[in-house]
Amino acid sequence: MVPVLAKNAVKIKLGFEHAGLTGNYECAYTMGLITSCFGLEEKEVMGNVPACRKEIIEQLDKDEKILNQEKNSEEQEIKLDIKDKLLYLLENYIVQDLYDEQMEVLYHDGCKEKIN
Repeated sequence: MVPVLAKNAVKIKLGFEHAGLTGNYECAYTMGLITSCFGLEEKEVMGNVPACRKEIIEQLDKDEKILNQEKNSEEQEIKLDIKDKLLYLLENYIVQDLYDEQMEVLYHDGCKEKIN
């Protein structure tokens, strides 16, 4: 039940300009979506949520071309808007040092999803 609620919460929050994540379940799913959207390598084991979050943000900061993609079509602009919102959610979340198996599942589920 928790994974479904976290997934739905993140998807709903993508429709708002200044939403925020409310827990590590949402954070784990968001990290998976970012991994998928930006073509990052999926970790075999997500493990420590704060460390994974930090690693993803640092990886994106290093690779400027990932963040500065050209807007060639309206569809790409929409996808970039969603990517911007995902980054906003992740960067503005104050991560907690809590972890359980459901967070691991949410991360990997997010990695498998394609955002339209």
